[in-house]
Amino acid sequence: MEKMKQRIAITRFPFESQFGGEELHTLQVAKHWREQGHEVMLFSSCPVLIDLFSEDGFKVLPFTLTKPPVTKGRLIMFTLFYKWYLFKAWQLAKAIKKAKVSRVYCLSFSEKLLLPWFLNNERYYFVEHARIGNWFYQNPWKKLYYKFAKAGQVVTVSKMMACDLHYPEAIVIPNGVDVAQFKRENVIRNWERPQLTTVGRLTADKGIDVFIDALIELNQTNKNWQATIVGQGPLAPVFKTKIMGAGLQDQIELITKLPRPQLIMLLKKTEIFCLLSPKTDPFGLVVAEAMAAGAIPLATNKCGIVDYSHLIYQVRANNSEAVVTAVKHITADKLSVDAVQQEAADKFALNKMLDAY
Repeated sequence: MEKMKQRIAITRFPFESQFGGEELHTLQVAKHWREQGHEVMLFSSCPVLIDLFSEDGFKVLPFTLTKPPVTKGRLIMFTLFYKWYLFKAWQLAKAIKKAKVSRVYCLSFSEKLLLPWFLNNERYYFVEHARIGNWFYQNPWKKLYYKFAKAGQVVTVSKMMACDLHYPEAIVIPNGVDVAQFKRENVIRNWERPQLTTVGRLTADKGIDVFIDALIELNQTNKNWQATIVGQGPLAPVFKTKIMGAGLQDQIELITKLPRPQLIMLLKKTEIFCLLSPKTDPFGLVVAEAMAAGAIPLATNKCGIVDYSHLIYQVRANNSEAVVTAVKHITADKLSVDAVQQEAADKFALNKMLDAY
């Protein structure tokens, strides 16, 4: 962003709303802009962002556009009612112009296909956090996305995502974390009974099943460990049953809801943090947070963050045996808390990311 004071509109009309890395990232960027003297406002139907921005004193203008065409049903609806959605986008653009906005920060696929038709003097940015998959590659609206992208600017959170997007002109700004918030005071690791942790939605695309399989395999040769899974999702009953069936309910704790202060405390007590995504994970912000807390990171080659630190132990996706082998290497290497936290400060400091915006 230019140094001249701007009025910036953030727009988001998601398929579903839940707190995660994208929401945290958006709030951090908005607060940074405000500290720089810019005026930031939110136009959105996302309950999570509306609550976050309202609580932080931002101007919030609730608006309903449409959910993005990322499923077959939504694609049909979007195509059939495109003219109606254009009218809604015109209303949104009118409100943006009335607010004298000069920059528009677009988060959802829906407004990226609608809003640019009506933005003349306002510069717009397509910010890409979501995993790129068939919903994009096979989407007939993709051509319009690229057309509008050329007139604006695309920002992604990792080199991996820019590659998946097939848009070499994209600006890559890796995510950052407030490393001071995660500073671990006790730098002595418990290698006698290490803590393994993973955090993520309990769905098939987060690798929680591989994490459990790896622990089952690990337990055959080493029973001195404990593990925690933090997340909500439809597969929670399946994972609980799997843990019970393996007789590991006393070693693997599954927590479906954990307030952020307690999550940070857990990360500070973690020896090994795992993010075992089987599909492309655009960045993996929680890995950076775990590193800031001193946890040794283990991630699959599908996580965008692996391109940014040589301290991240990398394994192939969907391979529990490789995870077990990596855990054994980690416990043998015994990276210090200080070394991991310093790497987080060097590579993922929040101010470095914010300065790029």
